[in-house]
Amino acid sequence: MADQRDRLLQGNIRQSESDEGAILDNQVRRLKVVTQALWQIVRDKLDISEEDLIAAVRDLETDQQQGAPTKRCYDCSKENNPKQLKCLYCGGELARLTAFDELG
Repeated sequence: MADQRDRLLQGNIRQSESDEGAILDNQVRRLKVVTQALWQIVRDKLDISEEDLIAAVRDLETDQQQGAPTKRCYDCSKENNPKQLKCLYCGGELARLTAFDELG
């Protein structure tokens, strides 16, 4: 009886993990579509090249890999990339690291 119950629970766990995986896959797929749509809008409105986008992505990846300093949001206290002017999470004002951040 206990073995049957354990097998049933394991089956439920596997199904739950499978469902979670499918949900995550769908969310990633939707994020890709939204990102592509946003890129098309930005590219068309601001006349930015694919090379500009690739360079910006590489810069951000490098900053993250090197543990670049972050700016904390005054409103929600989340950490943001130091190049951001507004919080990516809530749109609030970010703390300035130095007076020169506004020029960068």
